[in-house]
Amino acid sequence: MNRPICPRCEINSQDKEEIERIIAQRIELLGENRADDELYKSRLSVCSRCDKLIEGTCVLCGCYVKLRAAKINQHCPLSRDVW
Repeated sequence: MNRPICPRCEINSQDKEEIERIIAQRIELLGENRADDELYKSRLSVCSRCDKLIEGTCVLCGCYVKLRAAKINQHCPLSRDVW
């Protein structure tokens, strides 16, 4: 059975390049709901050091951190300072 990697996104491909392409497209669609580059990079920096991050996915909430970090009104499930 070809189960989606992410049930919310219905991503079926296990090709990391395809996943990155889809994430980049969705970030581009955020428009005014997108965090500025400084906040985005700061959030990703925090996530990159977190033990709950596995292959780009937060195991606490199941999101792709690149998408969550790009949205202006999001927060970390662990309430990290930068979020």
